[in-house]
Amino acid sequence: MSKSSPPPDAGPSSSYAMIEKINASNDLYEILGCSKYKSDSKEMRKLFLHRARNVHPDKFPSFPPATSAFQKLSLAFRILSDPASKRLYDASPSTSSGSRTSFPSSFWSHDGGFEGGSSAGDLRAADETLNGVLFQVWTEFIEGDFHMIRVVINAINETNSGLNLGNDTVETLEGALRRLRSLLLGGQKYAGVIRFELIRLYEIQQNLRALRWLDLGGRLRLTLQLTRVVVSIPLQIDKALKDEAETELVAERKRLANPKPPPETTSPSPRRPKEPQTISQGPESWTAPTEPEIAASRAGAGLLNSKLEMTLKMTAAVLESGEGWLGGGGKQETLVN
Repeated sequence: MSKSSPPPDAGPSSSYAMIEKINASNDLYEILGCSKYKSDSKEMRKLFLHRARNVHPDKFPSFPPATSAFQKLSLAFRILSDPASKRLYDASPSTSSGSRTSFPSSFWSHDGGFEGGSSAGDLRAADETLNGVLFQVWTEFIEGDFHMIRVVINAINETNSGLNLGNDTVETLEGALRRLRSLLLGGQKYAGVIRFELIRLYEIQQNLRALRWLDLGGRLRLTLQLTRVVVSIPLQIDKALKDEAETELVAERKRLANPKPPPETTSPSPRRPKEPQTISQGPESWTAPTEPEIAASRAGAGLLNSKLEMTLKMTAAVLESGEGWLGGGGKQETLVN
């Protein structure tokens, strides 16, 4: 299999076609999929997130061209979404290959990726670009459209009294979502856990805004999908935090049970040097944390308390049933252009 060939168990062919198209181009507008004259910052963000969801290397861990495509996509968005760098790019004369003199073709490698040593080609920098956009998406949602989630949860509570979704639960959920914003701001680790859910959240919002007001069935279905995505996000982060705490607890127990021996010191004798002493260490011996200790560790590290965690899981199940009843269970909406 060649380096640029999709693996036999490849996913949707459209994603691989998009990866190939991005890697074959040096024109930033073509890479991002936008028009030079008609695309504003909102349109660029929409196209960037849509393409990032389709080409991100997390979805194609054994397919290197996805990495170079995502890097080129992130670079295109960084340049074109910044007015100053966009003006510089637009003012650069085009070459026959479609690249610009200020962004020469030598910037790209022969297979469409980046030349080694280029900071723009660093995958971490590309992820930081995506995470920055997703942080904006999440902040805008919390400050703007969260009221929709309140309406849906209140409606669910009225028809499913056993869930006990009162105002206190909604307030606690909103507090957890705001804390999640701080976690996303703190670095890439947790953004990677919910990266695709945040893109999905954004796409559902865009589809909702594109619907006609009288399409009540479509609005209800998309609103249920939006609520289920929002409910799933804190559950995933909560699990990641608790798993991390459990792993750290086990590692700490091992470390305490098997401390590193202090460096051996010898006092050389002028008469007869000592033979080197061989210290054989057997297998590590340690006591695993008990179930109550693990439970306490996980409870203290999570984003959600046990009651809210169980409530959100039950709510997600109800929402999924509602989507199935409306004919949209598990259906992935196509982003409206």
